[in-house]
Amino acid sequence: IWDVAIEACLREGGTMSHQHGVGLSRSTFTESELGSAFRVLVDMKKALDPKGIMNPGKLGLGVRE
Repeated sequence: IWDVAIEACLREGGTMSHQHGVGLSRSTFTESELGSAFRVLVDMKKALDPKGIMNPGKLGLGVRE
């Protein structure tokens, strides 16, 4: 039910999160929510954390994107 609710929110232009972070439970939806900006986030993560040791898997970003 949670995934269906998030998908409905994103489809209607809403967001998957508000005052709390995305974390692991919602990380699979990060790319859907950010669209083309997700690539910027991936590139920033690679530049700032080339070894992938800071919060691996958070925000839908794996150690090796």
